[in-house]
Amino acid sequence: MHYPLFVVLVLVAVAGCGSESDGGGEGGSPLLSGSVQVGYYGATHAPAYGLVNRGTILGGASDPEMTIRLSTAAIDCATEFSGAKRPDGVFVSLTAPDRLPATHDQAWFDVLEKHGTEVKSNGGQAPLTITEVTDASVTGNVDLSTTPPDSPAGTITVKGAFTVERCF
Repeated sequence: MHYPLFVVLVLVAVAGCGSESDGGGEGGSPLLSGSVQVGYYGATHAPAYGLVNRGTILGGASDPEMTIRLSTAAIDCATEFSGAKRPDGVFVSLTAPDRLPATHDQAWFDVLEKHGTEVKSNGGQAPLTITEVTDASVTGNVDLSTTPPDSPAGTITVKGAFTVERCF
């Protein structure tokens, strides 16, 4: 008599353990260390998640570039960053032209805010310093402040240090 109840509980527990192929799950990849503040559309955001992928902001896996991704939404190495699969939140993507410690005066950046189907995005170039690249992580800092012409975003700032999980 108790056996069917046990089977039901096990099935419920197993059903609740599926993976999220689009990332953005509850666990995500939290910043390993550091603190970054993002000023965007007059609000301040503190990304709690971060990772680094091989390739460019646009998703290409070209060698030797890497893109650091910081987010207020739970992201992980399986997160898809294009279209509707991106979770809701504020995202910063910074592309370094190589995978070595260096200072890049003009690294490409994109700041994006997504809520449902509404997406706001601005990009350009900014200083980025990568201080350490290991098999497990990438450490660096960013000091961006720009006011895009003809943009309702106002002044965009991304400032702080980070250590993020390496996904390649």
